[in-house]
Amino acid sequence: MSMLLSRRGILSAAALAALAGAGAPLVSSPAAAATGDDLYYIKTSATGQGMVEVHALSGASGYQEFTRHAVTVLAEGERDNGTFQMVGEDLYYIKTSATGQGMVEVHALSGASGYQEFTRHAVTVLAEGERDNGTFQMVGEDLYYIKTSATGQGMVEVHALSGASGYQEFTRHAVTVLAEGERDNGTFQMVGEDLYYIKTSATGQGMVEVHALSGASGYQEFTRHAVTVLAEGERDNGTFQMVGEDLYYIKTSATGQGMVEVHALSGASGYQEFTRHAVTVLAEGERDNGTFWIPGLGTATPRSVPTGRLNASILAAAQAYGDGAYGGQCAVWVQTVIRAAGGTPVYLENFPWGYNDSWDRICTEVVGWANVQPGDICQWVYPTISSAHTAIITAGGDEASAQVIDSNYGYGEQVHRGSFSSRNTGGYYKIWRLD
Repeated sequence: MSMLLSRRGILSAAALAALAGAGAPLVSSPAAAATGDDLYYIKTSATGQGMVEVHALSGASGYQEFTRHAVTVLAEGERDNGTFQMVGEDLYYIKTSATGQGMVEVHALSGASGYQEFTRHAVTVLAEGERDNGTFQMVGEDLYYIKTSATGQGMVEVHALSGASGYQEFTRHAVTVLAEGERDNGTFQMVGEDLYYIKTSATGQGMVEVHALSGASGYQEFTRHAVTVLAEGERDNGTFQMVGEDLYYIKTSATGQGMVEVHALSGASGYQEFTRHAVTVLAEGERDNGTFWIPGLGTATPRSVPTGRLNASILAAAQAYGDGAYGGQCAVWVQTVIRAAGGTPVYLENFPWGYNDSWDRICTEVVGWANVQPGDICQWVYPTISSAHTAIITAGGDEASAQVIDSNYGYGEQVHRGSFSSRNTGGYYKIWRLD
């Protein structure tokens, strides 16, 4: 296989042989698009060409078939300088050490280019010194920093930088009700705007636990406390990850057949029932050579740069409101934002049934989540209670991952940020983009 093909994202013969030696069946076709339960392996060491590699196993095949083998343009030497993460099929690299300006950086390589083209290079306003004080994670295009050490009040903190601002503006600063002392007892992860804590040590019953704090409450209220059927003893044998509300366990050591395994517990069952047990074609020996990641339906890549005529201005005008600021009724607030963005509002008639007809006068309906972008307007109608709600999309690629900003959700006429799914509680919705 020629180097030209390798530069297009297909592995060299040497790299393919190395994977074959690890027991992996190989495909020669370019990657298919990611699905929610596909297993990505970001290989950052012992690669064939000294470059970071991306491999994907399809969940639909029971992790027996690869949908992607790609050599990226990032050198292996970056392994210890930051964190790699998949957002949909795109590869994000959060660089937290050896940066040019001493500030955390965000870089993104597009899956569509076979990881040959960057879609983002950004220097954030977070200092490198925060590297060892917490966990960095992408939620859509936004950067979340879960600070678990050296906090002001001895409590875990959640901070978020917006991708729309080039990581120059915070959209969230919050002190949670979880103590710093939990830092070494488990794993923290964002699911949308909610904070999940997978406790794998010092639990009450010797079983892994799942706890969740809602972003809507400013991380003051738990929405979940659950004792799972997985024993604490699995802590050092693999990686735990939330995929939506389900708990995935990627077992990379002490497996039955010497191959990486994927297990999933459903949130709907309170983590008492498995929805997946699978032995993959990746050997355990890959454990220390990279990072395993399941993108999930909840982390699909949104359009990171709003391209609608006024989307960027609408987003900026909305984000200018802090959490808890007065906004008034939801639809009135959105109209105020449109006016601030330089647009012309429309009078919404016949509450709630006629609201979507009203939006149709000044907007184009956005059909399909692949086409939704920040700055679009979502209009819900709840027929059973003869009500409606209006919000502005801020991030996300599907119903599970999308984030919104709105006013008067839960009443009180205050502006809040939250997950799309928390508002999507019945009825139907349409998404609109201002003409």
